Amino acid sequence: MQAQDRLFQMDLWRRSVQGRLSEVLGPNFIERDAMTRRMQFRGDVESEWAHYGADAKSIAESFVRGINAVGNAGARSTARIGSCWPDGGQTSGHQLIS
Repeated sequence: MQAQDRLFQMDLWRRSVQGRLSEVLGPNFIERDAMTRRMQFRGDVESEWAHYGADAKSIAESFVRGINAVGNAGARSTARIGSCWPDGGQTSGHQLIS
Protein backbone atom coordinates (compact mmCIF):
# COMPACT_ATOMS: atom_id res chain seq x y z
CA MET A 1 0.00 0.00 0.00
CA GLN A 2 2.81 2.43 0.82
CA ALA A 3 4.32 1.99 -2.62
CA GLN A 4 1.01 2.72 -4.36
CA ASP A 5 0.42 5.96 -2.46
CA ARG A 6 3.93 7.26 -1.99
CA LEU A 7 6.13 6.45 -4.98
CA PHE A 8 6.90 10.09 -5.70
CA GLN A 9 7.73 10.84 -2.06
CA MET A 10 9.83 7.70 -1.72
CA ASP A 11 11.72 8.57 -4.89
CA LEU A 12 12.50 12.07 -3.56
CA TRP A 13 13.76 10.60 -0.27
CA ARG A 14 15.93 8.12 -2.17
CA ARG A 15 17.34 10.86 -4.39
CA SER A 16 17.87 13.04 -1.33
CA VAL A 17 20.14 10.50 0.40
CA GLN A 18 21.94 9.70 -2.87
CA GLY A 19 22.68 13.34 -3.70
CA ARG A 20 20.55 13.28 -6.85
CA LEU A 21 17.78 15.80 -6.18
CA SER A 22 19.05 18.28 -8.77
CA GLU A 23 18.25 15.72 -11.49
CA VAL A 24 14.54 16.37 -10.97
CA LEU A 25 14.35 19.61 -8.98
CA GLY A 26 16.90 21.62 -10.90
CA PRO A 27 20.19 23.44 -10.40
CA ASN A 28 19.19 25.00 -7.07
CA PHE A 29 19.90 21.59 -5.51
CA ILE A 30 23.39 21.01 -6.95
CA GLU A 31 25.21 22.26 -3.84
CA ARG A 32 22.98 20.18 -1.58
CA ASP A 33 23.64 17.11 -3.75
CA ALA A 34 27.39 17.73 -3.62
CA MET A 35 27.34 17.94 0.19
CA THR A 36 25.20 14.81 0.46
CA ARG A 37 27.61 12.87 -1.76
CA ARG A 38 30.58 13.98 0.35
CA MET A 39 28.84 12.69 3.49
CA GLN A 40 27.61 9.32 2.14
CA PHE A 41 28.31 6.03 3.87
CA ARG A 42 31.28 4.29 2.26
CA GLY A 43 31.84 1.43 4.67
CA ASP A 44 31.36 -2.28 4.24
CA VAL A 45 27.65 -2.98 3.64
CA GLU A 46 27.74 -6.54 5.05
CA SER A 47 29.40 -5.28 8.21
CA GLU A 48 26.67 -2.66 8.53
CA TRP A 49 23.93 -5.28 8.17
CA ALA A 50 25.57 -7.29 10.98
CA HIS A 51 24.70 -4.46 13.41
CA TYR A 52 20.96 -4.95 12.83
CA GLY A 53 18.69 -7.83 13.79
CA ALA A 54 19.23 -11.18 12.12
CA ASP A 55 16.22 -10.78 9.84
CA ALA A 56 16.64 -7.04 9.06
CA LYS A 57 18.23 -7.57 5.65
CA SER A 58 15.58 -10.04 4.47
CA ILE A 59 12.82 -7.70 5.69
CA ALA A 60 14.35 -4.76 3.82
CA GLU A 61 14.81 -6.84 0.66
CA SER A 62 11.18 -7.97 0.81
CA PHE A 63 10.06 -4.36 1.20
CA VAL A 64 12.13 -3.33 -1.84
CA ARG A 65 10.76 -6.23 -3.91
CA GLY A 66 7.23 -5.08 -3.06
CA ILE A 67 7.97 -1.51 -4.11
CA ASN A 68 9.54 -2.67 -7.36
CA ALA A 69 6.55 -4.96 -8.03
CA VAL A 70 4.15 -2.02 -7.71
CA GLY A 71 6.36 0.09 -9.97
CA ASN A 72 6.56 -2.68 -12.54
CA ALA A 73 2.76 -3.12 -12.42
CA GLY A 74 2.23 0.44 -13.60
CA ALA A 75 1.53 2.41 -10.42
CA ARG A 76 4.54 4.51 -11.36
CA SER A 77 2.49 6.34 -13.99
CA THR A 78 -0.01 7.64 -11.41
CA ALA A 79 2.65 8.89 -8.99
CA ARG A 80 4.96 10.37 -11.61
CA ILE A 81 5.58 14.08 -11.82
CA GLY A 82 7.72 15.35 -14.66
CA SER A 83 10.73 13.14 -15.28
CA CYS A 84 10.94 11.74 -11.77
CA TRP A 85 11.66 8.16 -12.86
CA PRO A 86 14.44 8.49 -15.47
CA ASP A 87 16.36 5.63 -13.89
CA GLY A 88 13.37 3.31 -13.79
CA GLY A 89 12.61 3.90 -10.11
CA GLN A 90 14.74 1.01 -8.95
CA THR A 91 14.79 1.05 -5.17
CA SER A 92 17.39 -1.72 -5.15
CA GLY A 93 19.98 1.06 -5.43
CA HIS A 94 19.33 1.96 -1.80
CA GLN A 95 22.44 2.68 0.24
CA LEU A 96 22.27 -0.59 2.22
CA ILE A 97 20.85 -2.92 -0.41
CA SER A 98 23.40 -3.98 -2.95
